[in-house]
Amino acid sequence: MSNFNEIIYSCHYPADVLASAGTGKTELITRKVSHLIINEGVDIDKIALITFTNKATAETTVRLKNKLYNAWKDGNDRIRKQIDKFSMSKISTIHVFCDNIIRQYSYEIGLCPNYKISNLTLEKDRLANEIVKDNYDEKIFEQIPMYKIVKLLIDLEEKASDKGIDVVLKKYKTLTLWDYLRNYFYKIYPIYKSKLEELKLELGIITTNDLIKFAVEILRNKKIAPHIINTIEYLFLDEAQDINFEQATLMELLIDYGVKVFVVGDEKQSIYGFRGSDKNAFNHLISYISAHNGKHYTLEVNFRSNKFIIDKVNSLFSRTFKYKKHKLNFNNQKLIANANAENIDKSIEITFDKSLAEIIKKVAQNIEYGNFVGYNDIVVLCRTNKEVLKAYYQLKRENIPVQLYLSKSIYKSKVIVDILKLLNYIAGGSKLEKAELFYTDLYVSANAHHITEQEFYDRVDSSIKTFKQEGILPAISQNLDNCYLLEYYAKTKNKQALANIQRFYEILRDLQNENLTSMEILNYLNVMVITGQEENQPQTNQENSVTISTIHTFKGLDSNVIIVNEVDNNLNKNQFADFYYTESEGLSFNKDTIVPNANLEKDINFETSKKQIIIDNLEEELRLMYVMLTRARNKVVLNSRKTLEKVKYQSAQNNEYVSYLRWFYNI
Repeated sequence: MSNFNEIIYSCHYPADVLASAGTGKTELITRKVSHLIINEGVDIDKIALITFTNKATAETTVRLKNKLYNAWKDGNDRIRKQIDKFSMSKISTIHVFCDNIIRQYSYEIGLCPNYKISNLTLEKDRLANEIVKDNYDEKIFEQIPMYKIVKLLIDLEEKASDKGIDVVLKKYKTLTLWDYLRNYFYKIYPIYKSKLEELKLELGIITTNDLIKFAVEILRNKKIAPHIINTIEYLFLDEAQDINFEQATLMELLIDYGVKVFVVGDEKQSIYGFRGSDKNAFNHLISYISAHNGKHYTLEVNFRSNKFIIDKVNSLFSRTFKYKKHKLNFNNQKLIANANAENIDKSIEITFDKSLAEIIKKVAQNIEYGNFVGYNDIVVLCRTNKEVLKAYYQLKRENIPVQLYLSKSIYKSKVIVDILKLLNYIAGGSKLEKAELFYTDLYVSANAHHITEQEFYDRVDSSIKTFKQEGILPAISQNLDNCYLLEYYAKTKNKQALANIQRFYEILRDLQNENLTSMEILNYLNVMVITGQEENQPQTNQENSVTISTIHTFKGLDSNVIIVNEVDNNLNKNQFADFYYTESEGLSFNKDTIVPNANLEKDINFETSKKQIIIDNLEEELRLMYVMLTRARNKVVLNSRKTLEKVKYQSAQNNEYVSYLRWFYNI
């Protein structure tokens, strides 16, 4: 076990920290960075601090600024200069970090310097359709619809890109339809990849995953890399368990060039496999650091939960979890309670056959820890968005004040996406981007106020001069006024849209304070929208209310009381995609989702892979359960719709049944 001071004052790089839940990962990083700036004389613009969400970037920025301001109170002129240079700091998401590299050296890799970032949904669909039609194969299409082949082609490229891997297909002896289909993909997939790259180059567009790929390509260029490395002396990577393989390669290249890399993560909290993150990529990076004379630290002291919860979590995850006699891997690292942590008896409670409303009322009425527990002290966690909505309407019917905390980012809200469409056009967009404005709420509002289509576009065009001469905020305000958008949202009682606009203005003002140009701000916003960064929408509900969220969304947060709903639900171990790809086994197809009702033999390759897919799914569910239990400061309530006897009976009758409750009782 390591302590904060040992890690903060260490000068050994590269280094990694395995930091369990509640051990203060973000605080450790900000303290180490502030130590380098305040005590070691390192300039802030020589330090890159990389996160995976905009929310984490904002939190880290605030903490670091506060530490620098506190240090400056003594009148240190050098610290004052570092505060003034804060706008030059490289504190950002990994996508923005890579975007900044590419913008400087795009010409070196033959990329348009004014490239735009897009997911190319329509273009990919058109291209895949063309390639499949040009390579029509009657033997395949009489069994599998053409649109399914198109979807498989697009999904294969996107999932490989999300995971940061290259798909290498091989040719098979044709024995079954599925072997024949594998050979078909062996033929068309390279064509699709090649034509997609040509299309992106022609349009001056790249995807978010390309940001990582091109940054890696630039860093591999021995002539360019030294110029980049000269601007980065230290690099800190937070939440490193969320990386994919290409992002791991990026970090490894920086280590090779002598950048002092410091990585913090926790394999036990790797729960974003559906986004492309891979705990194996994280472990590969840790091994790479070790192989390069790296220093390894661990953080185990939990500053969040009381001792009873910590002891129960340690006891639970010290077990061996199995599925049909196959061991599930969970890299357990025991937590240690903070010396001041209370030991509150029965801080983890399991309830059976009770409604969620009953449990909340009981918890809220109790006097615990010397304080009244209000609704705002309670967070209900669910595994899926469907369960969240179900719980939300249950509590609404019981007149319990409740608010949702979902992963929908302000950057995914329609009004902000509409405003970005407007900005992209007035900043020099094409006729296509101008036509897109017809589908925005700006046009809907203008039309509702009897403004003709031609008048609408004339008003938009009049703001181009404003954008160039005065900047983003005046241009947006001019268009909102010209289209009466705020009045429209007020009349239609769209409080969320109004709150999102207000928050968006705050974000823009903060960006302007960083001395960024209008185009730099616009490029940044486009990255935020395309990557779906989690700048949460403002809450518009009452303050004293129960919060309902998914476990994924609530990761990184905590609450006085956590209630986990429906812990007896069967876990999604059988959640199979249309295909499965591994480097060793190649490509296999899931007949049950591709052509579920067809009278065809199943792909034996996929059936062989099913066991490993189930194991992977359940291991991620184990990590999700760990995250869930470690969000609580003082109390966890696990709510089961079934009685314990029913769960035991179901477990005895069906060894396919797996739930958090079954794991908790080790049934």
